[in-house]
Amino acid sequence: MKILFLEWPCYGAENWIRELENQGYEVTHMKVPHMLDEDDMVFQNRLVERIKDKGYELLCTFNFLPMLSIIARNTNIRYLSWVYDSPLLTMYSVEVGSPNNYIFLFDRRQYEEFRDKGIQTVHYLPLAGVTGIEKDSTGYSSEVTFVGALYQTYNLFDEIKYLPDRLKGYLEGIMEAQRRVYGYYMLPELLSEELLGEILKYIKMDLGDQYWASYRDIFASQFLAKKTANLERESMLRYLAQYFRIYLYSNERLEVPNIINCGTVPYGAEMYKVFQRSKININSTLRCIQTGINLRTMDILSAGGFCLTNYQEELSSHFVIGKELEVYESELDLLEKTAYYLEHEEEREEIARNGKKRIEESHTYPMRVKEMMDIVCRGFAKSN
Repeated sequence: MKILFLEWPCYGAENWIRELENQGYEVTHMKVPHMLDEDDMVFQNRLVERIKDKGYELLCTFNFLPMLSIIARNTNIRYLSWVYDSPLLTMYSVEVGSPNNYIFLFDRRQYEEFRDKGIQTVHYLPLAGVTGIEKDSTGYSSEVTFVGALYQTYNLFDEIKYLPDRLKGYLEGIMEAQRRVYGYYMLPELLSEELLGEILKYIKMDLGDQYWASYRDIFASQFLAKKTANLERESMLRYLAQYFRIYLYSNERLEVPNIINCGTVPYGAEMYKVFQRSKININSTLRCIQTGINLRTMDILSAGGFCLTNYQEELSSHFVIGKELEVYESELDLLEKTAYYLEHEEEREEIARNGKKRIEESHTYPMRVKEMMDIVCRGFAKSN
């Protein structure tokens, strides 16, 4: 099978490409901009010509891009996308249901929502970890580390400057309620029709006729969930910093005593060293990832780092909690478990080793790529 892999600046592309090649597929990869412009007809025409000229049978990308779904359908080939971002606005495109698509989601609850709507092009597949990461021999350089965005600037809620105080206060109360509940995404449920109608007087949301998402889902995921993450992550770090020195790797800063702002760390080898050199790596999952295990968790475990993550429903389906990673269900729980595992080094290091072993046994790129391609190949066989 001849595959064209469109590589935008994303995480893990080289691992996926390498494994496709290892499994015998002929892969050409083509670098493209981060966000493809749906109005860029020059690029689209060039891509169509290349597909026809080279005889590609399958397009591949991380995340789903509606433009590529259209191109695949018009050139009579297949389009495979593996989604690692959530919420991903393009998953609300009407193109999702195009029969040329194979879309893999890591959040089981989101997959079930599509399945229940009768959409057969969407499949469930957890994300993968990387194997073969060498152990850093320099030892620990930090006690507690957080790698990730604080969503100080990446949330739309803070860009709304004109909501009445009463309405803004109510929305802040909704986010605070969500922040205190772990393992259940309830933001959409808290937006009544009456409340949503009032919000839409002040916020214009018009996706056109190519997207089918409700305004409730869009506002909850794109406005409230990311602001909730901002509130949650800053509160969590401020709380922990009262007791421990925290190393923060982010393109955003938190000017709080005991928090060391380290800037960003490149994805890959340098990031894995950070996880290995930290005694405890904190993970915080966006609440709109309803049940799934995010990429950061897989990255920490792949490196052999100790992962202390918020509770997600799917964790217990794929890992043994307390043996391969640890979870927290409140800020107090996070504090107590951080203190406990800093004091119990042998137990902490055994959990880290077990987590890495679980990745190597159950969550590798070879396993995930084979599972995806088995589904794709069955689809090809049915159509021939």
